[in-house]
Amino acid sequence: MTNMQQPVADLNNALQRIHREWDQVRSGWTDQVAAHFESESWSPTREQAEKTLGKLSEVAAVIDDVKRKVRDL
Repeated sequence: MTNMQQPVADLNNALQRIHREWDQVRSGWTDQVAAHFESESWSPTREQAEKTLGKLSEVAAVIDDVKRKVRDL
């Protein structure tokens, strides 16, 4: 049985990477289009991804716990 926390960690690492990439892009993109993209696309997407990651982490913990309990039967 595999540990469900690894995919969560992988997703978290990917999210951190895209944050860093966006920060680099945003530092050189300062017009109104950038501000619109950030407020209408990037920020809502980032917030949803972070919420999803939190819930996925909770689900993964439950799955790992159930796997342990089944294995110990």
